[in-house]
Amino acid sequence: MATLRLSRLALIDKWPGVPNPNLSIPTDGWDNTTDNFTTTSAAQTPSYPVGTKIMAYTDNTNFPGYYTMMMLMFHDWSTNFDISADFSDGRFFCSHVGTGANPGCASTAQFADTSRAPYFIVANCVSTAVTDATKGTPIAIPCATLNSDGTGVYVATYGDAYGWFWVGGVCPCKDATLLQGTIGSLLGADIPVDALMAPGPVFVDFTTSVPWLMGCDNSNAMDATTPAVLKGVNALSCGWVCVSAA
Repeated sequence: MATLRLSRLALIDKWPGVPNPNLSIPTDGWDNTTDNFTTTSAAQTPSYPVGTKIMAYTDNTNFPGYYTMMMLMFHDWSTNFDISADFSDGRFFCSHVGTGANPGCASTAQFADTSRAPYFIVANCVSTAVTDATKGTPIAIPCATLNSDGTGVYVATYGDAYGWFWVGGVCPCKDATLLQGTIGSLLGADIPVDALMAPGPVFVDFTTSVPWLMGCDNSNAMDATTPAVLKGVNALSCGWVCVSAA
């Protein structure tokens, strides 16, 4: 396994909805504590409707361009899977949570029912049994550290976390401190990737329950050790990298 700077990754937005053309970057940025929070009482609500999308432009010299942010709800069933500033562990990758008996089941989430979780509830990609990100599900990367009490929120109606997630376009590492990596460099945080990573489309895979990026190329598609779902690698791609792995 190797590492890749987030500034070299562009995400493919597969989430429902389109960016609101009348909204801009929130006051105090994407990582402000007003929009990114863990509910501790029933009186706390998001300042933007869940599912809101906003598109913005970053003039970061390392990778300028447009990106899309989305307001999502983070459900964590264990404190071991909170979102931290350590992106090297790969646990910042989030996707729609699993249902039924899966470990990532949202049956205790604030807006969940016992059969299917709403699209805006996300959790860490920690194994295929939780979010099954290897099947090409939408990927979201949080812009702030997040944690939630995933044990009793369905009854109490509070305890989950809300925040802005990067879901499309270039990395906004100039506009979100958590994403910038080495302070001031604006190169982006180091993330785990396949040691043979090459420029092109990528998808999320797992190794020992740790999510990482892998190239959507024929060598992976024909490798017997990779998931069988790779027969349609192009449909599985969640983003595009512009450099090889470091």
